[in-house]
Amino acid sequence: MDGKSGNQLSRFVAGVDTHMDTHTLAILTGQGQVVLTATFPANHDGYCQLITALKNAGDVTTIGVEGTNSYGAGLTRALISAGFTVKEVLRPTRQVRRLRGKSDAIDAVEAARALLSNHGISTAKDSTTPAESLRVLLTARTQLINAGSAMLNSIKSLLVTAPEAVRSKYRGLSNQALVKRLAVSRPREAVECPSVAVVHAMRHLARARIDALNKAAELQQQMDSILREHYRQVLNIYGSSAIVAAELVVTIGGNPDRIRDEAAFASLCGVAPIPASTGRTNRYRLNRGGDRRGNKALHRI
Repeated sequence: MDGKSGNQLSRFVAGVDTHMDTHTLAILTGQGQVVLTATFPANHDGYCQLITALKNAGDVTTIGVEGTNSYGAGLTRALISAGFTVKEVLRPTRQVRRLRGKSDAIDAVEAARALLSNHGISTAKDSTTPAESLRVLLTARTQLINAGSAMLNSIKSLLVTAPEAVRSKYRGLSNQALVKRLAVSRPREAVECPSVAVVHAMRHLARARIDALNKAAELQQQMDSILREHYRQVLNIYGSSAIVAAELVVTIGGNPDRIRDEAAFASLCGVAPIPASTGRTNRYRLNRGGDRRGNKALHRI
C-alpha cells in the first residue's frame, strides 16, 4: 500500500479493478498522482473496508469501477448505498498494458485515470429496480430456449444415424410432433440393442426439451407481469412482445436518465451511423458495436 503524498489535493478520484475473489482500489489526486492502492476481498466485509478506505482518504468525488454488471455488481450497489457516485469504465487497452504492464493495481489506477480524462466512462446501471429482475429472468429464459434447441438438434442428429426401422417410424414428422411422439414412447428395456438405445436416448432428450420450454414459458409469464406493472409504455410499443420489451428495458436499465437523448440511445443500440469520412470523401458506415440485445429488439420491432 502506497503512503499519502504530503501535498495532496483536497479532491480525489478512485478506480477499482474487480475480480471474482478480490477488488483492488486505487485513489488518485486531481492531478493524477497515486496516493493509495489496496486490495480487499469481494464480499460484504471487503466492501465495508473499501468504503472505509475511501472515506479516510478525504473528498473522493467519483469512483470508476470495471464490470459494474459482472464482478463489480455487488460493490457498485454497496458504493451507491453509501452515497458515492459510480461510473463504469472500460478495461485498459492493449497499448496501455504493453507500455505499463498488467496487474490489479495498474488496472485500478487506469480506471481512476479514465475518470480524470473523462474518456470511455458511463453511468452505471441501477441494479436495484424491476429492470434487474427482468434481466435475470430473461437470461434464464434465453438459456432454457437455447438448451431446448440444442436438444432438438441432438434428437434429429441421432435420428439420422438410427437404424432404418426407427427412422421409418418417425420419418416425415414435424419437429413438434416428433418431440411429442418420442416423449410418450415406451421402448423395451434391452438398451444393449442399438435400435432400442437410440429411442431411449431420444425420449429423454424430448422430455427434457418439453420441460425446458415449459419453464421458459413460465419465466415469460413472470416477465410479462413485471412489464405490465412497471413498463407498460414499452410493452405497448407497436411490434413489441414481452420478450422484445424486456430486452429494451434491460438495455436501458433501471435508471433511464443516464441516457441523455434519443441519439445516445441509438448509439447505445448500435443503430446510429458512424462517420467514415476522409479528405473529400464524406460518408457514414453501419455501426457494428453497441448493445446487441437492444439492437436485436429494435430490428424485430
